[in-house]
Amino acid sequence: MAVFTRVHQQLIPAHRSDVWKYLSRSRHLLDLTPAHFHLRIVDDDLPEYIHEGLNINYTMVFLGIIRTRWISKITAAEYEVYFIDEQPRGPFASWHHEHRLQDHPDGTLMTDSIQVEPPFGWLGFILYHVWIKHQLDRNMMYRTKVITNYFKHV
Repeated sequence: MAVFTRVHQQLIPAHRSDVWKYLSRSRHLLDLTPAHFHLRIVDDDLPEYIHEGLNINYTMVFLGIIRTRWISKITAAEYEVYFIDEQPRGPFASWHHEHRLQDHPDGTLMTDSIQVEPPFGWLGFILYHVWIKHQLDRNMMYRTKVITNYFKHV
């Protein structure tokens, strides 16, 4: 089926090393995810910082009603530059999310590129256009607000 791409950029008024330190903390994903997803980390022994090869096990609510498991695997990472998480198991047929940081005269430019293949075949195609893409955009706007507020107070 079709794979769709959403790209979001945010200029963060902070040094790249500080942004990396914030984003690479394993448990910060909870802060960066809207409450209505009821995201919970299942792992008890999660390291403080992400690293290539790390699996993070979550439960979440998908489509507002379906509780599901999501495994996020960090498939690539370069310190203070980027990391990629992919979904070996979860609500989507496939998920690839690259988080990239670049120096900018006013701080750090963060670019999120998400490639998602919806579930449910042709129904997923419709679901993507009706709900998933809007939800992804709302999630990115929520993250923008959380990150902006965090770096205002640092």
